[in-house]
Amino acid sequence: MANPVFLGGDVHENWVGHVKADYNNPASVSIGVEFCGTSITSRSGGNAHTPERLAENPHFVFADAQRKGYGLLDFSPSELRTTLRVVDDVTRPDAGIETLARFVVQAGRPVVEPG
Repeated sequence: MANPVFLGGDVHENWVGHVKADYNNPASVSIGVEFCGTSITSRSGGNAHTPERLAENPHFVFADAQRKGYGLLDFSPSELRTTLRVVDDVTRPDAGIETLARFVVQAGRPVVEPG
């Protein structure tokens, strides 16, 4: 498999990053990408520690612990496009929805890029 994509969750936060061959070596090659999705209805713990957690985990390219929502994945033979969508208030059934971030993974290339 040229560039596996892993989908995860259960941390109630959005995380996007690279799966490394050796996490002890920051220069290690990426062997895949990971999208960890948030929940859509739980309340947020906030982003207070997100910058330091990103600094401790340089294989991640994006994280957000504040906003809640869902991800849309569009697979084609040439690429994967991921759109992270968030609601503006988890307590309201009529909450507004907006795009938080977009990413692209090209076929055969285990690298996630802004999209």
